[in-house]
Amino acid sequence: MSRSVAAFLERQAALFLSGDLETYARSFAFPAPGFLPGAPLVMRRPEDLITPLARLRETALAAGLLHVEARVSAVELPRNGRLRVWWRPVFHYPGGADFGLRDTVYYLSRDRFGGLRIELAECGLGLTEDAA
Repeated sequence: MSRSVAAFLERQAALFLSGDLETYARSFAFPAPGFLPGAPLVMRRPEDLITPLARLRETALAAGLLHVEARVSAVELPRNGRLRVWWRPVFHYPGGADFGLRDTVYYLSRDRFGGLRIELAECGLGLTEDAA
């Protein structure tokens, strides 16, 4: 299971880097609740996710983004078809510096075809101490 979760997150990272944010958003179950530090939100439709992701991507590319890595910390054992994954998106820039965002927790379920769907996202914002 952890390999399929890691592969899913690596695919999401590749979609972000390539700019295919519509496909990226299809892996979310809408409406999708999310939690940012101090700010709960509900993404009611794909555009509610795509717009801020596009801004983040533009900013990262302008800074020289080369690669996005999905670094998985832990995968919960599935219960009733659902599981949580703790992971961190790591942005790689020129010069060997790795800039990453704080840990993120995705609450995942299986879609009717057996693929993973993101039902809820708890995202940490801001650069981590080691990336600053």
